[in-house]
Amino acid sequence: MARDLPSLNAIRMFEAAARELNFTHAADVLNVTQGAVSRQIKLLEEELGEALFDRHGPRLTLTPAGQEYRLVVEDALRIIRQGTARLRQRDDSPKLTLSVLPSFASRWLVPRLEAFQAQNPDLKIWLGTSYEYVDFAQQGDVDAAIRFGRGSWPDVHVEPLVVERLSPVCAPDLAERLSEPGDLLKFKLLSEEPPWDEWNRWLTAEALSGSADMPALSSDFAVLLQAATEGQGVALGRDLLVADDLRVGRLVRPYPRGIRSIYNYYFVCSLERVDVPEIQTFLIWLRGEMQETIRQVWATQT
Repeated sequence: MARDLPSLNAIRMFEAAARELNFTHAADVLNVTQGAVSRQIKLLEEELGEALFDRHGPRLTLTPAGQEYRLVVEDALRIIRQGTARLRQRDDSPKLTLSVLPSFASRWLVPRLEAFQAQNPDLKIWLGTSYEYVDFAQQGDVDAAIRFGRGSWPDVHVEPLVVERLSPVCAPDLAERLSEPGDLLKFKLLSEEPPWDEWNRWLTAEALSGSADMPALSSDFAVLLQAATEGQGVALGRDLLVADDLRVGRLVRPYPRGIRSIYNYYFVCSLERVDVPEIQTFLIWLRGEMQETIRQVWATQT
């Protein structure tokens, strides 16, 4: 009698080979020999009665049957990975694993996490930092992410968090040399890499024209703010990330007028997990804290 399931070892090797389209590369990923992968794939094809790969020397292509089977296998392994991750994380308390941007974590979230934990002592938070798009199907241990952009990510639940404004920020000593917006053109305007930089939008809103020194210093906004606190130039500060520096006086706003950013922070999670209680608990707290931070930033506007 034929088995209901083929060898799970063969399934694992097929998934790697289908992804790499090369038995040698698949073997490297799985830490086995190329011969072991080739034998398991051959046995799997014999058991299924279908050729899964067209072989052209070392180069492989999936047959129509192989393409169909790859979708089935990837979906099944995704479910297994997610279930395994949940079991490994299981202890006496629920745990929420978040993927966040490094600058957002260091400049805003981490200083406020203690308050969240005090309100929710039974919910553990684990932070991972990354700029990459989160593939929840492949990264089963990630519950949700906070990302920055326009929110156009397919096949996931996406919620905008707050509306931020942008305003120039600099060290107090440098601010003393700025009496009107046009004085900014005398100094370095610390900018992000395209397409994130919005300095030209602010300058246009202030009806400023002329040549400005605008070096693209970094793709990490925290780096720009550090340069600004050291007096190396003027940064265009986003409300959330400059809030604490403004509060303690490391940075000041020489012209407290802002423009609305065309980019936002978004809360992202898989469609299947949006109603998980732990995710909703954190999301409600997150949105409330963000709104309060922005309210405080502009409460002293003159």
